[in-house]
Amino acid sequence: MEINDKLTDDMNVINTWCKANKMVMNTDKTKTMLLGSQQRLSKMNERLTVKVNECILENTDCEKLLGIYVDPSLTWSAHILYLVKVINSRIALLRRIRSFLDKDTCLLYYNGYILPVMDYCSVIWGTCGEGNIQKVIRLQKSAARVILGDRYLQLRSADIFDLLEWDTIDKRIREKRLTIMYKCLNGLAPDYLTESFQFTRDTHSYGLRSSTTNGLFIEGGRTNYHKRSFSYTAAYDWNQLPPECREAESLSAFKRKIKM
Repeated sequence: MEINDKLTDDMNVINTWCKANKMVMNTDKTKTMLLGSQQRLSKMNERLTVKVNECILENTDCEKLLGIYVDPSLTWSAHILYLVKVINSRIALLRRIRSFLDKDTCLLYYNGYILPVMDYCSVIWGTCGEGNIQKVIRLQKSAARVILGDRYLQLRSADIFDLLEWDTIDKRIREKRLTIMYKCLNGLAPDYLTESFQFTRDTHSYGLRSSTTNGLFIEGGRTNYHKRSFSYTAAYDWNQLPPECREAESLSAFKRKIKM
């Protein structure tokens, strides 16, 4: 495949830079993964054969990178399995010690040992699909019922979340995504993010309603693979906001408005 030659050339450039800076590339820990939609990957008959120092790098179908499990189609299903395993173990521990703790201490445990695991890089894996999102929400419900105890078992999940003043993980992800979007459009984010977005008024010479309300131009979206990208989901969520949210004068004001 042509991609093998290009990637090998790139890896040789990186290897040369490492040698010039008195570093050694560990080929045992350097792996390759071919990313793409499930349909396109199914049509690939060959594996990657990228070479460094005449050593063919190992192919992988799932790899942990900076705390997130990455899969070839970016479905994030492997990462959700990891989240479920870790959070279940921490809820189990909370359940065992619940009788020794008051409600406030239980909430401290949740905020310190469970919520950070859910929130970590959630903007990235948050496009994992409704089924996977529901798995995480069920964990939130389980933690909530452990914290509140038997007296509240008959309450609906929505009422329990209101009682604890919690947002479901999908709402938290949406708010984080919109916050990044606001930063992108107001000069508060790196260029590699801001360059992914255009206002509708900058792409059309004729007037559209979205042209006068800070609406964003959304390109493509014909495949589910593209619809799971940050550039698509963030622009889509932004366009669903009322004009008064999009036109917030500061980041703090914007955060308050999207919570209303």
